[in-house]
Amino acid sequence: MALNAAAPTWVDSPWLTLVRDLAPAVAALIALGAACVAFVIGRRQIAASSANLDQQLAAQAREARLDRQAQDARATRAERRDALVDAARAVQTVRHLAIRLHWMRMATRSPELSGQPYSSEDASTLSPDIDAARETIDFHLSVLTVIGLSDPAAALSELQDTFDSYCDSRDAPPGEVSEVTAGARATLSRFAAALPTAE
Repeated sequence: MALNAAAPTWVDSPWLTLVRDLAPAVAALIALGAACVAFVIGRRQIAASSANLDQQLAAQAREARLDRQAQDARATRAERRDALVDAARAVQTVRHLAIRLHWMRMATRSPELSGQPYSSEDASTLSPDIDAARETIDFHLSVLTVIGLSDPAAALSELQDTFDSYCDSRDAPPGEVSEVTAGARATLSRFAAALPTAE
């Protein structure tokens, strides 16, 4: 007697068979989708991190630039202050030399009226000091001009002309030395006005 064939069950359903057949592909698609999502999220995170890094680097560069500018400003102020102080010493030297020259000329003209321990022979010893002072003034005038201190340079140039005129004029009246001393005071005042201040 022949055995009857078993009736198909839901397990043998074509749909279930199709699902079983497509399961690996579906799993692969799901995995691919998850990978794409992860990739997109990763790119966004990388972009955000890159933007933050760019901002940090830009901020650091800006801070470094400001620091360099501040350092340059401090160095410039120090350079100008030192130049003015050194030039002021030269101005004082010029003033003292003019006064010495005045009394030496007084001793030559009227030894009994000079009241100072100078003689006509002392003029020869003063000449090298005057030449050195002139060279020093030339140097400081160049420095002040180069570093942009135009008004102090102009003041020093005016004093230089006054001093040269007084030294070269052997017949200068006694009161003319006051032009040099007054010029020295005016020059120092203009130096003081040009002194840089800390910001």
